[in-house]
Amino acid sequence: MKDEIDQHIDHVRALTVHGGPLDTRAPTASVNNPEWFATPTVPRLGRAMLHQQLRDELLDGVSIDNRHAMVMAGPPGVMALIGFPQSCSVKFPGSRG
Repeated sequence: MKDEIDQHIDHVRALTVHGGPLDTRAPTASVNNPEWFATPTVPRLGRAMLHQQLRDELLDGVSIDNRHAMVMAGPPGVMALIGFPQSCSVKFPGSRG
């Protein structure tokens, strides 16, 4: 199982290279869509409100000690944009960081 996880992580990393489909600098990256983001780090009000609503609905009634998630939603860095605490350390199995 660990080999499969490592292979998956390597595959996702390969997709984030310059010019790759998950390249954060690509014109198709969510943060570069002017309808969603005022700047690459500032979501527009409607998008920010949607993210807050989704977080509220998903975490309603969940103890802070039991909050776990694997987020695979767009290019790397998206967790910071959706308000994931910068002080929180996230380590995925097989990660090298």
